[in-house]
Amino acid sequence: MTRAGLRFRLDGFWRLAVLVIVLRAISGETSLLAYFLVTVYGIRGPRQAIEALMLSWFITMANPGIFGPVTGGSIGRFLLLFAISASVLFRGSKRVSHVVVATILLGGYAIVHSVLFSPVLLVSVLKGVTWTLAMLSITLSFSKLSRDQFHLFRKHAYGFLALITFLCIPIYLLFPAGQMFGYGFLRGMLGHSQATGALAALMAAWAFGRILDRPQRTVADFAVFGVSFVTAFMSGTRTAVVAIVAALIAVLFLAAIRNRHPLRQLLRKMSTPVVALGVMAVLLVAVTNSGTILNSFSSFLSKSSGAINLTDAYETSRGALIGKMFQNISNDPIIGIGFGIASDPETMEVERIAGIPVSAVVEKGVAHIAIWEELGIIGLLLYVYWAVVVFSKAFRADAASVSILATIFLLNFGDAYIFSAGGMGLLLMVLIGFASYASNRKPLLSHRQASAPGAPGPSLEWR
Repeated sequence: MTRAGLRFRLDGFWRLAVLVIVLRAISGETSLLAYFLVTVYGIRGPRQAIEALMLSWFITMANPGIFGPVTGGSIGRFLLLFAISASVLFRGSKRVSHVVVATILLGGYAIVHSVLFSPVLLVSVLKGVTWTLAMLSITLSFSKLSRDQFHLFRKHAYGFLALITFLCIPIYLLFPAGQMFGYGFLRGMLGHSQATGALAALMAAWAFGRILDRPQRTVADFAVFGVSFVTAFMSGTRTAVVAIVAALIAVLFLAAIRNRHPLRQLLRKMSTPVVALGVMAVLLVAVTNSGTILNSFSSFLSKSSGAINLTDAYETSRGALIGKMFQNISNDPIIGIGFGIASDPETMEVERIAGIPVSAVVEKGVAHIAIWEELGIIGLLLYVYWAVVVFSKAFRADAASVSILATIFLLNFGDAYIFSAGGMGLLLMVLIGFASYASNRKPLLSHRQASAPGAPGPSLEWR
């Protein structure tokens, strides 16, 4: 039997990642320094560019109650994105994929639309430019990665995001700022419980996909899935929990269609002694604390709103936002109100640098409707084309890619993350690029491979 062990190599990425976390925790000034160090790392090559954008996401989204605010954070974030984008575009590419073409069409239209129609021109243009540059940098960089470099990125990304997810619960238990003040929901390492829930949902989906894909029994993936699901639940993010469940059902259904017998694979891999004991322990705790768990689920569902089911909860939390968006669409379905503009522009809180408006936080609730409200019917059609291209490539890849993209799509029914290049959306864009190009780097795992006799025993290695 293969001996279980945790093999973890502290390479250049991990040394930088640890340094970034330390610098982020020391002070606002050192947090700005972290942006510059990550920028230098990111211009070295295509894999480093993608990893730099992922680290930039963490610097931006880290919990200010734990790590403090970033001094000059917007400047550092913009400089990092523009420098990395310039380095990626300067290297060029011998071939242009369908994802790149779709991204150019959608992003280019958003920029032109902003110039012609936005009531807050600079904010819309900058949002359009940053989204387009970030998505292009990611897709172009992935297209240049060799198979080995792609797999190395996968190891780094999975390990780093799993680490952030694992740290959320102890941060929640040890520090008052680890929870949302006034609500008690877990926010852990990130600045908002919704962001923590979204991260946990992505990691749960990724881990579950890996469990189906990998021929060997992997204890680490079961641990990541379990911790991520608990983290999503404790964050109070209902969209995240629903996204996890729906994505898993979709992946199991797709695997069954491909004749991969997913339930048989799950049962075989759950027969690993460590996993079996863990499942039994969870079931035992659930049975002995059923009353507390039911009360927690009821509180999770209602969030003090009095909702008795998911439909009521969704209507309470997102109904007003959706209603306002459809009202704007009804008023102008062709042109739209402007990219990145709030449904009620007068309520926008605009961030200014030297008096120049550079960004504004808006709450939409559903990205798939917001794009029609903001960019009109042409923008909606370009968005649908972009999404179809991305999903069509992922469907030719493995279960992990499908799980990730399905979760991203579902998360955007609760929060409009996907076009937020300055926030949670940057991580989603990195994972969209990863899932879209996985089919070019790894063939679909056949059922025979997955169930081959003599498959390796349990391993805890990050892969």
